[in-house]
Amino acid sequence: MTSARRYRPALDGLRGAAVLAIIGYHLGVPGVHGGWLGVDLFFVLSGFLICSLLLRQRLGEPPTPLRSFWAARARRLFPALALVLAAVVVLGFTLTPPSMRPVLRGDVLSTLGYVSNWRFVWGKEAYFASIANPSPLRHTWSLAVEEQFYLLFPLVLICVLRLPPRWRAGVLALGAVASSLAMAVLYDGGRHLDRVYYGTDTHSFGLLVGAAAAMLLHPAGGATAGLRGRLETAARRAAAPSLVVLVAALVAGRETWPLLYRGGLAGFSVLTVVVVVAAAAEQRSPVQAVLAWEPLRRVGVISYGLYLWHWPVLVYLDAERAGVGGWPLRVLQAALTGALALASYVLVERRVRRDGFAAILPGRPRQSLVAASLVLPVLLLGCTAMPLSSVELTAHHSNTTFAAAPYRPTWTSTRAMLVGNSVPAGLVEHFPRLRFPDLAVSASTNYGCDLLGTEKVVGGAVVPISDDCAAFEAHWSDPVRTVHPDVVVYFVTQTLLDDLRIDGHTVRRGTAAHWRFLDQRLSHLRRVALAAGAPGFDVVTLACHRLSVIGAESVRMNDDAEVRALNQHVKDWAHRHRVPVLDQYARLCSGGFHDAIDGTTLYDDDLHFTPRSAAVFWSWLAPAILRTVRDPAPTLKP
Repeated sequence: MTSARRYRPALDGLRGAAVLAIIGYHLGVPGVHGGWLGVDLFFVLSGFLICSLLLRQRLGEPPTPLRSFWAARARRLFPALALVLAAVVVLGFTLTPPSMRPVLRGDVLSTLGYVSNWRFVWGKEAYFASIANPSPLRHTWSLAVEEQFYLLFPLVLICVLRLPPRWRAGVLALGAVASSLAMAVLYDGGRHLDRVYYGTDTHSFGLLVGAAAAMLLHPAGGATAGLRGRLETAARRAAAPSLVVLVAALVAGRETWPLLYRGGLAGFSVLTVVVVVAAAAEQRSPVQAVLAWEPLRRVGVISYGLYLWHWPVLVYLDAERAGVGGWPLRVLQAALTGALALASYVLVERRVRRDGFAAILPGRPRQSLVAASLVLPVLLLGCTAMPLSSVELTAHHSNTTFAAAPYRPTWTSTRAMLVGNSVPAGLVEHFPRLRFPDLAVSASTNYGCDLLGTEKVVGGAVVPISDDCAAFEAHWSDPVRTVHPDVVVYFVTQTLLDDLRIDGHTVRRGTAAHWRFLDQRLSHLRRVALAAGAPGFDVVTLACHRLSVIGAESVRMNDDAEVRALNQHVKDWAHRHRVPVLDQYARLCSGGFHDAIDGTTLYDDDLHFTPRSAAVFWSWLAPAILRTVRDPAPTLKP
């Protein structure tokens, strides 16, 4: 296939468009709601180009050994990835909270092994939503899928080439259909979306669609010069409307649309391959001219580095560290991403691709090879040492103090059960029992579940309730019946700041309907707790936070005015029902946001207490809970 041997600037332009869409989506740029679909653009393009390359190598005279193909992939992909992993490990020693370093170590190791997609399938790292700080390597799931394809597809192709030529493209297309069907079958309304999105088996159809098209256009797939010409002509004619549909999907696509997982993403891949074939064709076309636009082509040349660097930059360079927010922060993050990607391309990627690992240090081939051989051991050593480090370089912008009075336990034992999501769960885990021997603390909590009783709406998209959260919703009161606590302490969750989906309609936060639902929900939770046998019911207000601004939820949680409005409504409800309020906001956020408490870091990941700060916080919370049981009052002041 001679056309594949010549450089096609339009293909780099398509890479540029894909990576810009992805970065725009992650930056929260308006009008790029479907930018995450850029990953599927990359999949199709990679499948097309890799299959074309392998066909030339395997059917060449003489055939190129597979080890040469895999070595070339390593030279192309690993150097830039190693730079990013080295940066993440260094930042893991410094900017990552100590309790999160073991998790980050696992993320680095799984990325090195190109299996991070499966780690995220079985872990708690959601692609489309993350309240607390996400993994700085979350985006490497797609690199893992591609690398697994690069490793296995050459072996598959050897088998396919043993079939009659007219069957070969069809077999690859059948594999794409099987992958798409697997996604459709396993899709359960979004409750386990990570399984179908991250899975290699369920998300490899784009790669196989691209590979099938490459086979169809190659003589090995039965294509004559005349047939190839007709196929390319058809692709050029269909490319413009296909590109329009693709752009519309990148602008408007929502990750919660069920149609996408029931064949929609496969259809997106088919439209993409039409554009890819037109971009790679010998004859020029309007679409080829658009995609070959020089600025877009230049972005495509460094697209790999842009993709690798943009997510760690967004995670680590947040508003608190940058000192700015909103559009200035986005511009700063984009500029740093571009600078790092360009430096990676010029100083490392281009040199290694052209002259091998001996060219890392110009004019020093021996030293370059030594340095290259040390990269993997140094990364592994860093991963081993990182969780053992206790270094914290978090700048404490503001400190709040707890002048706790000496605690004198009584002979009366009190049982309290904390209810809510991971925040009260962490507090129970770090409860200082020896300091409060007359208070027994238990939990009815679930990571990421909020007891809303309805779906939330984030960024205009409905977020389905997971099976795990639905089960928690139905059975959270069972431990109350078993433990018989004296008081249930409900922690107001951050998701009450979201828009909600009620009776098929979106209810905006802060509206009368939203407040009515909140009243009904709080009353329902109190009734269930009392019916389960708890004599008392307390409510804890929501604290102020400064989460890394990556999604709409974190933006609202960082808005102190919205948090105060929610808390005030909770207090009004509590006053009407004579429910004690433990005002966490007033205790932690007096005078604004504080990131330290009694000189120690307050939050582990911008959201959860550290073990040390939890112990300090209990010096207020434990006496406050005990007062509601022994000397109940409608509202407790901090």
